[in-house]
Amino acid sequence: MRVALLIAVAFVLVAAGIAVSGLSARAGNADAALVFGNTVDRSGKPSPRLAARLDVAWRLFEQKRVRYILVSGGFGKEGFDEAKVMGNYLRAYGVPDSALIEDGNGSNTIVSCVNARTLLAKRHASSVDLVTQYFHIPRARLAAQRARLKVTGALAPRFFEARDLYSLAREVVALPVYALRFGRTGTASHRPG
Repeated sequence: MRVALLIAVAFVLVAAGIAVSGLSARAGNADAALVFGNTVDRSGKPSPRLAARLDVAWRLFEQKRVRYILVSGGFGKEGFDEAKVMGNYLRAYGVPDSALIEDGNGSNTIVSCVNARTLLAKRHASSVDLVTQYFHIPRARLAAQRARLKVTGALAPRFFEARDLYSLAREVVALPVYALRFGRTGTASHRPG
């Protein structure tokens, strides 16, 4: 009984730490905003969660805090290339093609970060502001650092939904797994996760 209680308390404390870290994150000035993909609606438009991320990135671009917006996602079960959908959303807001970088091979967090490093290097850029949900920021920051990206800041949209509780609990497990799995070398580009 005591062990179960200690595990439950530890779980809650780690979850609280992740939430506080994500909610208190602030953007810096970077070469690019790295926007992590998420669900595309069956209509082919970004889900409200994804649209909220894109709106954050657009504001960073409009405020001239970033030169590029790098959108990274995979091919979702809905049948859409997340990066293309994100790019089209930002184009509709007036972001020029010269400022957009689309990574349609960003199948997970670490792959998105490794790909970002390569795509940004082609533009003589290396620093990023991470744009994702608050609960994902600590793991995204770890993945970016392991991929040898210079992280200047991170920003989460003020978008909350009931499933955040599940997502936060998932991050309590995923964050230490990432820390152990990917070591310090950033050589995890071919591993899923």
